Amino acid sequence: MKVSYFDDTDTLYIEFRDRDIAESKDLGVWTSTPTGSLKVTVRKSSLVSKYAFGTKTAEFHICSRCGIVPIVTSRIESRLYAVVSVNAFEGVEPLLLRRVSATFEGEDEETRLARRKRNWIANVEYRENGACQ
Repeated sequence: MKVSYFDDTDTLYIEFRDRDIAESKDLGVWTSTPTGSLKVTVRKSSLVSKYAFGTKTAEFHICSRCGIVPIVTSRIESRLYAVVSVNAFEGVEPLLLRRVSATFEGEDEETRLARRKRNWIANVEYRENGACQ
């Protein structure tokens, strides 16, 4: 899976939010820039599985080879939004990372979707085997 992340600013500071995923020891560490763009190209869709937790309002895209979750997507009102896993980045200068805590406990579905529309990447192109999703 190839993930390209773009922002219109000269310097991209990556602000990320960390949160426990499904009460496991794995830590979800996500970033997004609402004004940025994201292009995802999956060459072999058989190597990516998708999982949706309880509310089924977001899909976690999981690499079948290494188990990493590089992106999470959410389709809201026919538009695809996404966040990117900081753990999937390679070669990012640590000084560019700014940690922000986030808690989503008690958030109802309407509030969750509104937060995603406000904070997640809104310009997302996701292709599997050459086809746009």
